[in-house]
This record gives sequence, structure tokens and C-alpha cells, in this order.
Amino acid sequence: MSEKKKGLNKEIKAERRHSAISLLISIIAIVLIIMMGTSAYHFTYSIFDEQALEAAPGSDVTVTIPSDPSDSEVGKILKENGLVESARIFAGQARFSAYHNKMIGGTYILNTSQKPTEMMEIIAGINTEGQPSQTKEETEEAS
Repeated sequence: MSEKKKGLNKEIKAERRHSAISLLISIIAIVLIIMMGTSAYHFTYSIFDEQALEAAPGSDVTVTIPSDPSDSEVGKILKENGLVESARIFAGQARFSAYHNKMIGGTYILNTSQKPTEMMEIIAGINTEGQPSQTKEETEEAS
């Protein structure tokens, strides 16, 4: 009988161990899902909540964009020049804007108090007020 009891105790311990491991895996999975959801929320919020880096008047920065740039390339250049906080977020904002794949190469004067959409408008050639004239040669040299 004691052999039977020992075998039963081993089964109970193994079952408890299995339950504890299952519970631990479930807790880790829940924490990971919450972390991923929070991260996705903040990224999406950043895309749709445009913010300028500085309050007006800000600082003017001259940037040169290569011809036929991708949204990511433009974001990288703007990030390197201190005009946007994140190249990745800028690329996401561009992706969901009217300026997706419409930005053109050239030299532009942008300001740290401009929102990303305002910068996109300038780089897409929609708002050329106060911008250097863009000739075909200048645009090709920017590449």
C-alpha cells in the first residue's frame, strides 16, 4: 500500500509542477501581450498626434533631400538634422498622409517649430513660400 501511496504522491507533485509551469507561461504571455499592445498604442498615437519639436519661432534648418526619396529616407534625414524626434514615426505619418510617395528631392529650409505634415507639404512642393528655387540640376545634384 505504501508503494501505491508513493506513486500517487509523485503523480500529484508532477501535476502541481505542470500546473505551476502552465500558470507561469500564461502570466508571461499576458504580460507580453500587454507590453506589445501598449507599444503599438503609443506608436499609433505618435503617428496621429503630430507635434513640433519646438515652440515657435524655432530654428531654421537647411536640408537636402535626394531625388525620388522614400518616406523612410526623408524621415532619416529630418531626424539627423534635428527636425523630427523619430524617423520611424515620421515615415508612419507620411504613409498615412496625402504626401505618401509624393516628396521630391531638393534643398529645403525647414523649421523645428513645424509639424511633420507642414514639412511634408514643403518637401512635396505644395508649399514653396520662402523656399530656395528648385531647378532640375539642383534636384539631380541632391541625389
